[in-house]
Amino acid sequence: MIETVLGPIRPEQMQACLTHEHFTIYGMNEASIAIREKALQLIVPRLRELREKWHCNTLVECTLSASTGRDLVTYAEIARQAKFHVIASTGFYTVDKSPWWMKDASVKELVRRWKEDARHGMDGTGIRPGVLKATSGNEISDRRRCHHDLVARWFEALARTHNETGLPITTHVTGNTAAEQLKALTKHGVAPGAVTLGHADWGGAAPVDPLLMVADQGAYLSFNRCGRQSMTLAKALVDRGYLSQITLSVDAYFMAHDALRLEASQNHMYRCVFTRMVPTLEKLGITRSQIRQMLVDNPRRHLGAKEMPKITRQSSYESG
Repeated sequence: MIETVLGPIRPEQMQACLTHEHFTIYGMNEASIAIREKALQLIVPRLRELREKWHCNTLVECTLSASTGRDLVTYAEIARQAKFHVIASTGFYTVDKSPWWMKDASVKELVRRWKEDARHGMDGTGIRPGVLKATSGNEISDRRRCHHDLVARWFEALARTHNETGLPITTHVTGNTAAEQLKALTKHGVAPGAVTLGHADWGGAAPVDPLLMVADQGAYLSFNRCGRQSMTLAKALVDRGYLSQITLSVDAYFMAHDALRLEASQNHMYRCVFTRMVPTLEKLGITRSQIRQMLVDNPRRHLGAKEMPKITRQSSYESG
């Protein structure tokens, strides 16, 4: 079963799924009713469009705390009105945007809190997360950098929470840190197939070799940039036999309290997966059945915590 803000669903209830998105609403103790109403007006029609036009009915909402904009009560209302499966998350974001208590918390305390989220719900709402999320920059790969030890402690705690709850993990990769993030999780017992490395195409032109290192171990790779460079990188991985480990998303965010920023993000919306990513992949020679696997089959498997299938690497994808 996969946990959503309206309760658990079976993996087969998911159609296409966007695996790394945001709503970014003010937190529960900060949002006014007007802000929540604005969020509903902005987000619900866009999710309905995804469902009705492109048969996409699921997304993973990766905002992690009220201090960075998570409002689970509003998420549930968005899901109800849009008839959409919204999967919420718990875990940690960057040090500067994380709650103050996390910076002094031990591994044991972090695990206790995240397990409480998983078992009884977040922010006093009873809404449980469907994924655990981890974030880092280059501090995860360089012991000399500020906050390396702190972030390494958070990764350990998230890994131990996964081991006790079974919740899948999604990450926010900055730069070429995918391999270091995966190492930080697997050293504490996390199976690579339980991890989706977000923003694997960081900057749109990430080199393929570092991604092959993590793909070879069995981790999923989430592509979140709409440009041709990113999609060319995705095709290079498909050509090498990693189709069953790729997911697609656009990492959009609708800041209900900032209409100007929303209007400036018209080229960075959920629909861009279908209006820009998919057409580019098709022009590169990726078939519709392969695109379906990226959008439907792979997210179902990862979010439903199913074991990765055994696959044979090949030099080019099977056409047709």
